[in-house]
Amino acid sequence: MLKFKITERGSREFYEEYYYVAANYSKIKNNPGKKVSSILKNNIVYFISTGLFVIIMFMYFVFEKDYVCFTIGTVLLFALLLFIRMDQSIRRAINALMNYEGTKEITISKSKVTYKDKNKEIGFAMDQVSWVVINKYSICFIPSQRNGALVAMPIEYKKDIVDFLKEEKLDDLLVDNSDKY
Repeated sequence: MLKFKITERGSREFYEEYYYVAANYSKIKNNPGKKVSSILKNNIVYFISTGLFVIIMFMYFVFEKDYVCFTIGTVLLFALLLFIRMDQSIRRAINALMNYEGTKEITISKSKVTYKDKNKEIGFAMDQVSWVVINKYSICFIPSQRNGALVAMPIEYKKDIVDFLKEEKLDDLLVDNSDKY
């Protein structure tokens, strides 16, 4: 059994990668070799492309008087506002996680994975883990069922996790993407 008491804060990159994995759970569960990135950088692509489409639709409306383009532009404008609100809430959540000053405890055994801090305790059985994905900044335990729990830890613990999984003959769950970066 491995037990980690984490008192230091994770890096901003770790939390951005963690949120990307959480937001793209289905894609990563189905393709654990997928290269992940920062959710905030990913959002910028959405902002720019949606913003460009809004401008194009409204310009087309102005020059061609096509009300379908006006409608599409308006819907895209509301989508852009929604993206901005989501991005702000993700940034607030990341800042809150970075400012957390308590101790986080992650326990990994052959039978289960648990995360515990002063506010919550989450976990799931190891037989419910689809993958243990190692990325550039994070190690994520991807559960087979999306139940709101995603346990992740900074990449600094990679050697301990890999050694433990090999020792317990659970290395078939391991997907190391760290060489893709």
